Amino acid sequence: MTWAVFLAGEIPTEMGNLQNPDYLALNSNNLTGSIPSTIFNISTITRITLAEKQFSDHL
Repeated sequence: MTWAVFLAGEIPTEMGNLQNPDYLALNSNNLTGSIPSTIFNISTITRITLAEKQFSDHL
């Protein structure tokens, strides 16, 4: 199943509560700030796309 959600601002920490995603594509959004560590709590993710973003932190 594919979901399209367009976000602006910082990545919400609640993203870490997603249930069983295997792919997280954040490249078509207007995101800024840092990448919350909660994203890396999702054990089912095999790929994250963050292309062309200007985040202020490191992975």
